[in-house]
Amino acid sequence: MKLSITHPQHTALSAIYGPPSSIHMMLMTCDFEGKKVILEGSKSDFEDLIKTMLEEIHEGLCSATNKKALLQLCRKIDPNAGEFA
Repeated sequence: MKLSITHPQHTALSAIYGPPSSIHMMLMTCDFEGKKVILEGSKSDFEDLIKTMLEEIHEGLCSATNKKALLQLCRKIDPNAGEFA
């Protein structure tokens, strides 16, 4: 699965401290295409990504700017993700 994300979303993902290895690998191997960043991974990698982003948001571990970017990314991956965030 491939997903195009914005630079602010990439920055917010990069700011997550100690992500699971699959997410770390997605970030380290992403492709930069103009103003977009392309993440590539399996369906389970993206499910882990959503889980990690929501934990980051619910625990209050990110700034308001990063929270907004992470929520947008969660909803881009899964429109029902982050309903209660």
